[in-house]
Amino acid sequence: MKASGSNYSDTRWAVYENLDLGHPDAGQLVFLPIGPHNTFKSRPASPPDSPYGFGWRYCFIGWANLETGLIEEQQHD
Repeated sequence: MKASGSNYSDTRWAVYENLDLGHPDAGQLVFLPIGPHNTFKSRPASPPDSPYGFGWRYCFIGWANLETGLIEEQQHD
């Protein structure tokens, strides 16, 4: 993500997890760049639908900290 063309100095990475326990991809994570220079200026409730899966299955779980590699719980948007 650090080398991504979507990673600007003011980009935050929202982390979503597939919480549909009946789905084979349960537990899968999706990372979405959020910021003024990105497609999404603010965090959507769920990631958009894509060829890889349905966005509604994914719930926001926090923000990726690119320095530590950890997912930090939401403090604010």
